[in-house]
Amino acid sequence: MVCPTQIKFYVPEECRIFTEFPRLPPEVRERIWETYLSTPGVHFLKLQTKDGDWSWAERRMQDAFTMQETEGAEDGEEMLTVLENDRVPRESHQACLIPVGPCPRADVSQYQALRRQLAILSRTCVESRNVAKRLANRPETLRLANGSIVSLGRSPDLIYLDYFPPSLYQGSGNLETIPDCPDLAHIKRVAVRFSHTWRPTKKLCTCDSCRKTNGAEHRGVYPAHLYQLLARHFPNLEEFFFIDYFIVHKGRAQNKYDGGTWAKGPTMQVNLCTRRATQHC
Repeated sequence: MVCPTQIKFYVPEECRIFTEFPRLPPEVRERIWETYLSTPGVHFLKLQTKDGDWSWAERRMQDAFTMQETEGAEDGEEMLTVLENDRVPRESHQACLIPVGPCPRADVSQYQALRRQLAILSRTCVESRNVAKRLANRPETLRLANGSIVSLGRSPDLIYLDYFPPSLYQGSGNLETIPDCPDLAHIKRVAVRFSHTWRPTKKLCTCDSCRKTNGAEHRGVYPAHLYQLLARHFPNLEEFFFIDYFIVHKGRAQNKYDGGTWAKGPTMQVNLCTRRATQHC
């Protein structure tokens, strides 16, 4: 993804200090402190049990749809079946939010900058320290398992979430277990990675030849576990995004021998884009 060109302004040294700040009304000063902490960003997290075990998700999930259920069934009947199956009791596992990457230096989440800003406000003055404490103590504040702040309450931050290993995430299955993580209720904007293995069900050709040779290729792959996770565990969800990674090879012309040097290629370029859920459903 090509980043936009940054525009920088030169600010003279004598204009970098606002000496009249203490004379502003207290409510204006508090708004300025709050604005300092209001930069939105993306936080990369994953859902994991508190004992660090992912085996709760490794079990084989039941297929979300079968050919007998989808073929010849009305939309209302399919939805009724889904709702009835959702009432079945399931195992519950205590889970928590942790960073996606194990190395803190590789973590590019916005909460790294937020924590530095909170530390600066805590050391600036009594007034700024009180503002930082008030914002951090909001009930909607999202925290990691160790208590570290991820996102302040009422923040427009986006949470990128991993909750299944790729082998299960890319498949068509139901969410057979319940991740007990109350912190998910604080998330209003969430993003997950899009899988190109997901595809809709195609109607079978009526001829016998197609049914025998290509019948299996018409079956769809639906991420029912994703829909169920969002519906069951995100009561305050307002926006949902897919993150799509495309692998793009350079053109043949760029790989030819040119002027005594070899052009690099083929190489892999990753294009990051966000899509609304409605664009894929």
